Amino acid sequence: KKGVATGLTAIHPLNGREVPIYIANFVLMDYGTGAVMAMPAHDQRDFEFATKYGLDIIPVIKPADGSELDVSEAAFTEKGVLFASGEFDGLDFQAAFNGIAAKLDMVIAV
Repeated sequence: KKGVATGLTAIHPLNGREVPIYIANFVLMDYGTGAVMAMPAHDQRDFEFATKYGLDIIPVIKPADGSELDVSEAAFTEKGVLFASGEFDGLDFQAAFNGIAAKLDMVIAV
């Protein structure tokens, strides 16, 4: 996986954090419409990319069974429960997906 830092940043539409913009050669062509938000703590390809380029790996999904979350060696890719996600904390995958999609629709409509 190769990447090029553009020196540009974007503002995350839900939490207002500044995130770096990279050009990468491993994004799946049939996924997304041009720009893709990476989730290094929850996608193994993104985890490997972030590790290689020293990017932050911030977990926001934990195991639903309450077991310990460890993303030091690999991404957590199961459909668990959200945390550190503001109003979406405690939601399971499907409820979080629906809630976040609805919130993004509101943000984009403004």
